Amino acid sequence: MATTRRTLLPVCLGLLGLAACLRPAEVVRLDRPTRVAVAVVMDEVHRKAALPAPEELRARLDAALAERNLVASHLPEAALADFGRVRDTTRRLELLAAAEPQAEALLLVETQVVFYSQLSGSFRWTVYAKLSLAERGAEAAALGQSLELPVVLSFAHQREPAALTAAAEALAKRVGSLADDYFGGRLEPGRAIQAPAPAAAPGAAGADAIYFILVDRFANGEPANDRGVAPADPAGWHGGDLQGVRARLDWLQALGVKSLWLSPVFQGRAADFMGHGAFHGYWVEDLGRVDPRFGGEGALRALVAEAHRRGLRVLLDWVVNHVGYEAPLVAERPAWFHHEGTIQDWDDPVQLVRREVHGLPDLAQENPEVHAHLLSAARRWLVELEVDGFRLDAVKHVGLDFWGRYNHELASLRPGLTLLGEHYEGSPRAVDEVWRRGAFTHMFDFPLAFALRDVFCDGRPAGLLGAVLADDRLYTDALRLVTFVDNHDVPRVRTACGGELERVARALTALLSLRGTPCLNYGTEVGLQGGPEPQNRGDMTFSAPEADGLRALIARMLALRAAHPALVRGATRSLLYQDGLLAVLRALPDEAFVLLVNSAGARRDFALPEALAASRVRDALTGEPASARSGLAAGEVRLLRLEPATPGAFAAFARPGTGPARAVDIQVRGAALGGGETLLVVGNPPELGGWQPAGGLGPLSPRGDALCASVALPTSQVYAFKLVVRGVDGRERWEQGENRFVYVPEGAGPLELTLEARQG
Repeated sequence: MATTRRTLLPVCLGLLGLAACLRPAEVVRLDRPTRVAVAVVMDEVHRKAALPAPEELRARLDAALAERNLVASHLPEAALADFGRVRDTTRRLELLAAAEPQAEALLLVETQVVFYSQLSGSFRWTVYAKLSLAERGAEAAALGQSLELPVVLSFAHQREPAALTAAAEALAKRVGSLADDYFGGRLEPGRAIQAPAPAAAPGAAGADAIYFILVDRFANGEPANDRGVAPADPAGWHGGDLQGVRARLDWLQALGVKSLWLSPVFQGRAADFMGHGAFHGYWVEDLGRVDPRFGGEGALRALVAEAHRRGLRVLLDWVVNHVGYEAPLVAERPAWFHHEGTIQDWDDPVQLVRREVHGLPDLAQENPEVHAHLLSAARRWLVELEVDGFRLDAVKHVGLDFWGRYNHELASLRPGLTLLGEHYEGSPRAVDEVWRRGAFTHMFDFPLAFALRDVFCDGRPAGLLGAVLADDRLYTDALRLVTFVDNHDVPRVRTACGGELERVARALTALLSLRGTPCLNYGTEVGLQGGPEPQNRGDMTFSAPEADGLRALIARMLALRAAHPALVRGATRSLLYQDGLLAVLRALPDEAFVLLVNSAGARRDFALPEALAASRVRDALTGEPASARSGLAAGEVRLLRLEPATPGAFAAFARPGTGPARAVDIQVRGAALGGGETLLVVGNPPELGGWQPAGGLGPLSPRGDALCASVALPTSQVYAFKLVVRGVDGRERWEQGENRFVYVPEGAGPLELTLEARQG
């Protein structure tokens, strides 16, 4: 499709006697009307819901598009419910494409409106917006722009829609400029719209498996840059460098990983501090330079270029919370730091942000100069070296206002960046709030990591895994969680599992079968061991015959994920949890997998439900035919692949979200309560308080010889809970022993759950 360009007449302005003649940017007008599917959503801040945008904003956008011969076809308001459940931009573009099959291009306008302050009778709001424009079939390569618009309203009753309406003209101008950049930069006379050529490295959505590399411990590719190495000292430098990583790319590709996450490689503290070297990279002194011990900037450039040539992405570990001990910057720029001492109360949110983590000098990100410094340093590596994103360190120690603005700015530099947040937190609601307000693209899944180690290393019930998966509905998009079984901050998984490779293999089978983007710690594939830091940061070995089966398992599982989208983006639901046996389904309409985990101390039998029983069943790892009925030995883990008997046979199981709610009638017998004491049921789902007694179910009411209550819970899920006694003084006493679990299947009528109180 050809384009014609219309240039507006120059407009001359005079200001304080100084005249300037400005030429407005060209408006790129297509030579024929082109239909654009448009979705304009207003994401609520505190709950997962997408509301329709004000009509005036839609009208302004329509006018800006019409000026470019783009005809807007707006998404029906009824379809916004799906957008509320999913907040990943690429997936939203896919939903938009499916809803408007006749459109040639897609425009997604995602907004969020946040109250800022009240001053002198005016009310300041901030409109955050993310604009994405793509052609059909090129959703993952959309041209994007993020912006932050201040809005001042006059009255207290004016809320989010009024703020968004006030920003409508500015948003429409930005959309027009985005369309000009997109079509003007991509079209020549006589050429039709076509999908862009793929980038050298795959987009974030296609980078399924991440591999973490502690550079100093991985491989020594250039001994000439070794300085003061002490390989026998677990807290010293060992000589690994970026050249060594590049020399081992064949190993990593054969394993099947798609992204490399490098520990910080920037200029760090040269001298040891209290007997510890800065080999790990987190004592940074200069984010603008690559440490010579790692090979310098030339080595990083060569590694990134070679990784991209192979289709691998590169993520850099990015530290914005602090600098290294006694870093020169502290003396040079004292105003850039907080000077409030080390954190004393780790439950105090103010101390977490404004005080020092273990004495490391704490940057004051609210200082505009600090913000500009951190943004400039990041821009260089993202734009000049074209690295594919950052793993963002110590999220909870940096203010959310900074993260929201900073990540929006980073995302605007290049589409498809990964901004992976490390937020050490067990509450899904808390993680999701930080995720959304901080504008991260991905977050680490610590609850699943803990559950995997509990089940496979410590022998706890598999219901813990089911309960973690049941909390997926509390996340904006659980598929964007990054999952793991260990990392460089905790003992290695093999050590946690008592050195038993078979336990590690079971944990990895589960990890690589479940939702999220799996992340592997360097050396897991060869069975490295190590307890607390620094023992968990040992040297990589590329020859470990006893662990050959582990490496083969990982390669086989990653190959399965690459070949079968159901393991990457399929819906997740539990089919069963009973007597220690958990069955989890991953499903798309035309393919499905079932993960079976038997945490019991004896054999357990499993049969596919009737709706799946007609499927052809294979063992996913061997490819051999299997039965719809399976017997699992104690501790066994198995992955089954289901092939549909008819096209689309799994569609009913492939819907995202939870099943319909079902009443669960709970009866507790034998509870010995004192005078004035009451009984509560407290567990992981919000309906049971999210492990907070204040929101738990109860107090239970007497009925005959039992205490009773009823609660509606989404079906096809496993829930963990405990009984809690509340005294007359308001204090709670939790029952001892393992969590209790309940699986809620779909069905008519209430599910009856009878419990015996534990004594003592």
